[in-house]
Amino acid sequence: MTEGFIILHRKITENWIWEDKPFSKGQAWIDILMLVNHQDNKVLLPKTNELVTVKRGEHITSELKLADRWGWSKTKVRNFLKLLSTDGMIEDIKKDRKRTRLKVLNYNDYQENKNHRKTTEKPQKDHSETSEEPQKNINNNDNNDNNDNNDNNIKLIDYWNSFNISKHTHKNKAVNKAIKKLSDNDIEDLRTAIKRYSEAYKDKDHYYKHKWALDKFIKQGNGYVDWLDEGQRWIEYGGKNGGNKKHSKHYDEKTIIETYDEWKDEELKHPFEE
Repeated sequence: MTEGFIILHRKITENWIWEDKPFSKGQAWIDILMLVNHQDNKVLLPKTNELVTVKRGEHITSELKLADRWGWSKTKVRNFLKLLSTDGMIEDIKKDRKRTRLKVLNYNDYQENKNHRKTTEKPQKDHSETSEEPQKNINNNDNNDNNDNNDNNIKLIDYWNSFNISKHTHKNKAVNKAIKKLSDNDIEDLRTAIKRYSEAYKDKDHYYKHKWALDKFIKQGNGYVDWLDEGQRWIEYGGKNGGNKKHSKHYDEKTIIETYDEWKDEELKHPFEE
């Protein structure tokens, strides 16, 4: 049965069944649909300090992030994106080797119900009450921004607290204010940075022991952006994986990143490659 549609909330990604990896191709496709923007939005890229517009149906990410998210190798991610592009499902726009812009083609086909829209346009008063309620839920993310913002705040605070470095309540004003200013892309980057920071902080052999509060970790220039792929702290730490951990500030950035990428591909592609 291919007619009609269902409303699928992004909360499904928090369920244990969704977190089982590696993802199937179908699961990865649904994940792309949930990652892309539901409306046009301007995003400040922390690595380049570049302000870009991410349109409805688009998402800025990288093959490495998707590989981590789906439990795949970068090679499998690259091949999958090429497959979707060949089939006319997405447009994969490569900006550089570290960034890719995904554009879901015919995005409205997945987010709008044309038959329902025609029904709700009827002027009858006795029909308006019944048509308004489902219309509010057509684009779940579009019409529940306040609820989703609260959900994002709670999820991020819980995620931060789970690493037991410093803890915050859900009502912490400074933390909620900082999270509110983040875009969807920023939130994805922040979660990656939190995990990496915790790994280095708890590593007995690593020197970095600064104890951040989440709001300052978000806002300050030497906070979470330092733990992204090209951030100073992450480069110093070397990613640890694959034995690339380094402590010297003078260690070559390009060598670490490329070595880590190569290791990641080699380590993951055999178990999951089809």
